[in-house]
Amino acid sequence: MRLDEFSANEKVERNYERLIYCCAINFYSQMYKIAVPGDLLSEETGRAGEGTYVEDGKVYASRYGVLNEKGEIKVMALSGKYVPTQGDVVIGKVVEISFPYWIVDIASPYEARLHSSEFAGAGRGAGSNARGRGGREGGARGSGTRESAARGSGTRESAARGSGTRESAARGSAARGRGAREERIEFGDMKKYLDLDDLIVAKVAKVDALMRVDLALEEDFKIGRGSGGGSGGGRLLEISHTKVPRVIGRSGSMVRMLKEKCNCSIFIAENGRIWIKGSEENMNLVSEVISKIVSEAHTAGLTDRIADFLEPFRGNK
Repeated sequence: MRLDEFSANEKVERNYERLIYCCAINFYSQMYKIAVPGDLLSEETGRAGEGTYVEDGKVYASRYGVLNEKGEIKVMALSGKYVPTQGDVVIGKVVEISFPYWIVDIASPYEARLHSSEFAGAGRGAGSNARGRGGREGGARGSGTRESAARGSGTRESAARGSGTRESAARGSAARGRGAREERIEFGDMKKYLDLDDLIVAKVAKVDALMRVDLALEEDFKIGRGSGGGSGGGRLLEISHTKVPRVIGRSGSMVRMLKEKCNCSIFIAENGRIWIKGSEENMNLVSEVISKIVSEAHTAGLTDRIADFLEPFRGNK
């Protein structure tokens, strides 16, 4: 579609978007090194990361963006949808249960999946999640029941038998088999662990050639339900993943300032989702400030302006 086929309002909006994009490019080019597809970045092929490719023993940029040479060599896109990369830590929302997977929305064109084995036998029983469901059923699936202890390093009876006869070996094998069956999560039990709209923190464990994304749970994986957080008491914010470095700031300077002056817990995931937790007043303040950072991300002196804006709120309880 040509520009002259758009309405007057659409033309204004598209020209404004182009202006903002050009300002962003100008700003980032002054503060950071900009890479374009085909740029030679390094000869250290072992450091090739997201947004790069290796050819003839050299690392090249595969897209337009900001060059990050700390650790892995990455080219961070200035615009576009979030594309998951192995090792990313994301905030996901459970949107479907399709045994043996939970299907998770990670703010990407590609849905992710979390296998039920992430819970089975991993000490993450139904009673250990943030909803506190548990009870006897959840406890039985956990890591500390008398039954599981009896299956551990040995009961007094098995110890008395020494290294064991074929009979004791057979019993041990049977016990392990029963344990494996009991640890397996059945379809009807999956909602006891994670239900629809639950929010989780997970790491991208694998992305295959067909862009099938597998997740692995982080230690404190359960953070709430839906955008309001439900019983978790927090709030979910969503921004473009390309603005995440600006919200974090150089060496974490911006997010540190937000935490200190707004008295809120703030977790920023690489897919552009941000989990905040604090009083209602403080969460409103954080939301307002992050919106300001996103809308002015292409401008210079932003950190100082945010500091001035927050100065009257220092120590807000």
